Amino acid sequence: MEENIIFRYSLINTWGLPLFWIEVMDTDKDNIRIYRFGSDSWKGDTDIIKPDHMTVTHSVISRIKEILEEHYELFSVSETEEPPELEGVVSHFRFVSGEKETEITAPNLWYFEDADARDSKGNEPLRARIVLGVFYRIRELLLKAGVDPFYLGLKADEE
Repeated sequence: MEENIIFRYSLINTWGLPLFWIEVMDTDKDNIRIYRFGSDSWKGDTDIIKPDHMTVTHSVISRIKEILEEHYELFSVSETEEPPELEGVVSHFRFVSGEKETEITAPNLWYFEDADARDSKGNEPLRARIVLGVFYRIRELLLKAGVDPFYLGLKADEE
Protein backbone atom coordinates (compact mmCIF):
# COMPACT_ATOMS: atom_id res chain seq x y z
CA MET A 1 0.00 0.00 0.00
CA GLU A 2 1.37 3.36 -1.07
CA GLU A 3 2.36 5.33 2.08
CA ASN A 4 -0.58 3.97 4.10
CA ILE A 5 -3.12 5.87 1.99
CA ILE A 6 -6.69 4.88 2.83
CA PHE A 7 -8.54 7.55 0.82
CA ARG A 8 -7.61 9.76 -2.10
CA TYR A 9 -9.85 12.15 -3.99
CA SER A 10 -9.02 14.40 -6.90
CA LEU A 11 -11.04 16.54 -9.27
CA ILE A 12 -9.98 17.00 -12.90
CA ASN A 13 -11.36 19.72 -15.18
CA THR A 14 -12.72 19.43 -18.72
CA TRP A 15 -9.23 19.75 -20.22
CA GLY A 16 -7.84 16.92 -18.07
CA LEU A 17 -5.97 19.21 -15.70
CA PRO A 18 -6.08 18.56 -11.94
CA LEU A 19 -7.82 21.14 -9.77
CA PHE A 20 -7.06 19.58 -6.40
CA TRP A 21 -6.00 16.37 -4.74
CA ILE A 22 -6.51 15.23 -1.15
CA GLU A 23 -5.08 12.12 0.51
CA VAL A 24 -5.80 10.61 3.91
CA MET A 25 -3.13 8.34 5.36
CA ASP A 26 -3.18 5.94 8.28
CA THR A 27 -0.40 7.70 10.20
CA ASP A 28 -0.22 9.69 13.41
CA LYS A 29 1.07 13.02 12.09
CA ASP A 30 0.54 14.95 8.85
CA ASN A 31 -2.05 12.36 7.90
CA ILE A 32 -3.79 14.55 5.35
CA ARG A 33 -2.05 15.94 2.29
CA ILE A 34 -3.77 18.55 0.17
CA TYR A 35 -2.69 19.90 -3.20
CA ARG A 36 -4.31 22.70 -5.12
CA PHE A 37 -3.33 23.16 -8.74
CA GLY A 38 -3.53 26.12 -11.03
CA SER A 39 -3.24 26.28 -14.78
CA ASP A 40 -2.59 29.30 -16.90
CA SER A 41 -2.12 27.19 -19.97
CA TRP A 42 -4.26 25.15 -22.33
CA LYS A 43 -1.18 23.02 -23.03
CA GLY A 44 -1.65 20.96 -19.88
CA ASP A 45 0.90 22.80 -17.77
CA THR A 46 -0.10 22.79 -14.12
CA ASP A 47 1.48 24.28 -11.06
CA ILE A 48 0.88 23.37 -7.45
CA ILE A 49 -0.50 26.52 -5.90
CA LYS A 50 -1.01 25.29 -2.37
CA PRO A 51 0.59 22.11 -1.05
CA ASP A 52 -0.52 21.62 2.53
CA HIS A 53 -0.44 19.06 5.32
CA MET A 54 -2.65 18.74 8.33
CA THR A 55 -3.16 16.27 11.13
CA VAL A 56 -6.52 14.87 12.19
CA THR A 57 -7.10 12.72 15.25
CA HIS A 58 -6.65 8.97 15.15
CA SER A 59 -10.39 8.61 15.80
CA VAL A 60 -11.12 10.30 12.45
CA ILE A 61 -8.74 7.92 10.66
CA SER A 62 -10.27 4.94 12.50
CA ARG A 63 -13.78 6.02 11.56
CA ILE A 64 -12.83 6.36 7.87
CA LYS A 65 -11.37 2.85 7.99
CA GLU A 66 -14.60 1.57 9.57
CA ILE A 67 -16.70 3.21 6.85
CA LEU A 68 -14.60 1.51 4.18
CA GLU A 69 -14.85 -1.86 5.93
CA GLU A 70 -18.65 -1.48 6.14
CA HIS A 71 -18.94 -0.97 2.37
CA TYR A 72 -17.34 -4.04 0.78
CA GLU A 73 -19.47 -3.45 -2.35
CA LEU A 74 -17.38 -0.33 -3.04
CA PHE A 75 -14.40 -2.51 -3.91
CA SER A 76 -16.16 -4.04 -6.92
CA VAL A 77 -16.58 -0.60 -8.54
CA SER A 78 -14.00 0.88 -10.92
CA GLU A 79 -16.14 3.48 -12.66
CA THR A 80 -19.56 4.99 -12.23
CA GLU A 81 -22.32 5.25 -14.79
CA GLU A 82 -22.13 7.97 -17.42
CA PRO A 83 -24.30 11.00 -16.79
CA PRO A 84 -26.17 12.48 -19.78
CA GLU A 85 -23.77 15.44 -19.82
CA LEU A 86 -20.11 14.40 -20.11
CA GLU A 87 -18.43 17.79 -20.39
CA GLY A 88 -17.49 19.07 -16.96
CA VAL A 89 -15.30 17.53 -14.28
CA VAL A 90 -14.12 14.04 -13.45
CA SER A 91 -13.78 12.79 -9.89
CA HIS A 92 -11.10 10.21 -9.18
CA PHE A 93 -11.17 8.17 -5.98
CA ARG A 94 -8.90 5.64 -4.37
CA PHE A 95 -10.23 3.65 -1.44
CA VAL A 96 -8.07 1.17 0.52
CA SER A 97 -9.21 -1.16 3.28
CA GLY A 98 -6.72 -3.82 4.36
CA GLU A 99 -5.89 -5.82 1.25
CA LYS A 100 -8.86 -4.42 -0.69
CA GLU A 101 -8.28 -1.47 -2.98
CA THR A 102 -10.16 0.25 -5.78
CA GLU A 103 -9.63 3.27 -7.98
CA ILE A 104 -12.82 4.79 -9.33
CA THR A 105 -13.41 7.27 -12.15
CA ALA A 106 -16.65 9.25 -12.01
CA PRO A 107 -17.48 11.88 -14.65
CA ASN A 108 -19.76 14.64 -13.33
CA LEU A 109 -20.58 12.66 -10.20
CA TRP A 110 -22.41 15.73 -8.88
CA TYR A 111 -25.16 14.98 -11.42
CA PHE A 112 -26.17 11.88 -9.47
CA GLU A 113 -26.69 13.80 -6.22
CA ASP A 114 -30.28 14.28 -7.41
CA ALA A 115 -32.20 11.20 -6.20
CA ASP A 116 -34.19 11.12 -9.46
CA ALA A 117 -31.15 11.33 -11.76
CA ARG A 118 -30.64 8.60 -14.34
CA ASP A 119 -27.57 7.70 -16.33
CA SER A 120 -27.14 8.36 -20.06
CA LYS A 121 -29.09 5.15 -20.84
CA GLY A 122 -31.97 6.00 -18.49
CA ASN A 123 -30.93 3.50 -15.80
CA GLU A 124 -30.61 4.07 -12.08
CA PRO A 125 -26.95 4.86 -11.29
CA LEU A 126 -26.27 2.15 -8.69
CA ARG A 127 -22.46 2.38 -8.75
CA ALA A 128 -22.58 6.18 -8.51
CA ARG A 129 -24.90 5.93 -5.49
CA ILE A 130 -22.47 3.56 -3.74
CA VAL A 131 -19.55 5.94 -4.33
CA LEU A 132 -21.56 9.00 -3.28
CA GLY A 133 -22.76 7.30 -0.09
CA VAL A 134 -19.23 6.45 1.04
CA PHE A 135 -17.84 9.80 -0.10
CA TYR A 136 -20.52 11.76 1.79
CA ARG A 137 -19.67 9.95 5.03
CA ILE A 138 -15.93 10.48 4.67
CA ARG A 139 -16.45 14.11 3.59
CA GLU A 140 -18.57 14.80 6.67
CA LEU A 141 -15.79 13.52 8.96
CA LEU A 142 -13.11 15.53 7.18
CA LEU A 143 -15.16 18.74 7.17
CA LYS A 144 -15.76 18.40 10.92
CA ALA A 145 -12.00 17.87 11.33
CA GLY A 146 -11.32 21.20 9.62
CA VAL A 147 -10.59 20.35 5.98
CA ASP A 148 -11.49 23.22 3.66
CA PRO A 149 -14.75 22.33 1.80
CA PHE A 150 -13.11 23.33 -1.50
CA TYR A 151 -11.08 20.10 -1.43
CA LEU A 152 -14.14 17.93 -0.94
CA GLY A 153 -16.38 19.36 -3.62
CA LEU A 154 -17.82 17.47 -6.56
CA LYS A 155 -17.77 20.65 -8.67
CA ALA A 156 -15.15 23.34 -8.72
CA ASP A 157 -15.26 27.00 -9.56
CA GLU A 158 -12.45 27.20 -12.09
CA GLU A 159 -12.36 30.98 -12.35
